[in-house]
Amino acid sequence: MHDIICPHCGKAFKIDEAGYADILKQVRDGAFEQQLHERLELAEQDKRNAVELARAQVAGDLQKAVAGKDSEIQGLQARLDAGEVARKLAVSEALGALQKERDALAGQLDRARQEKESEARLADARRLGELQQTAAAKDAEIQALKSRLDALALAQKLAVTEAVSIDVLARCAGMTVEAFQEMNPHLRRFTTAPDGKKGFVHVPKGRDASFVAALDKVPANERVAYTRHKVKSGESLSAIAKKYNVSLSDLQRVNKISNPNRVLVGMELIIPSNGSAAALAAMHEDRPSTPAVASKSSPS
Repeated sequence: MHDIICPHCGKAFKIDEAGYADILKQVRDGAFEQQLHERLELAEQDKRNAVELARAQVAGDLQKAVAGKDSEIQGLQARLDAGEVARKLAVSEALGALQKERDALAGQLDRARQEKESEARLADARRLGELQQTAAAKDAEIQALKSRLDALALAQKLAVTEAVSIDVLARCAGMTVEAFQEMNPHLRRFTTAPDGKKGFVHVPKGRDASFVAALDKVPANERVAYTRHKVKSGESLSAIAKKYNVSLSDLQRVNKISNPNRVLVGMELIIPSNGSAAALAAMHEDRPSTPAVASKSSPS
């Protein structure tokens, strides 16, 4: 027999072996179940704790990952921002360079336009000056022609039937050779009537009588201040000058010969008389120069 005390009321009672065994079994089964239930509760609690811990770790890992991603995104954004700033800076610099180049080209264009306008104004001024000079020259020519016409209107026309040198005629008219030639532009030779033909001269009005009287006083052999000589083979200019007793320089001046060492065979030379070389040279200004060398010439 076994004594059993009730845990609720505290009374003691006796129970046989079979009853005790049955009660013990029940107690054991209940304790096991309670223990099992407690263990299950603990396991569930551990599970929940583990899940919470895992969740916390996962959340922490996710937060770290998110933070890393955020940092990476911020770095990339910073790089993008820096690239954008650099691009904008490059664009701004390129735009500034283009603007400077445009301004430089505009300045060059303005300078070129100004230079062109200045050149055009200068060319216009030059053309105007040339036109003014031409007009002035024409006016002077017109005035000269008018003066000659006026002189001719005031001149008397006298017939001359023999060859007389222009310098002799000018001296008889009381004029210089140049003034006499200006009044008598038709006299293109050294004398009047060089071929024996009848000619005429103009003298200032009122001087006709004195002119005729002075001309009559000139000896016949002094009325022509030169003679003509045709160069022959073997003749030199110096020999011809010596033959006619004139200086070589006077002979060159009258005939406008630049090289005295060579003269053309067949050339007709004007041989001035004593004292007439200067007048003949002045009258001979428009005559072309004699060539110094020819295919057929006389040696000096």
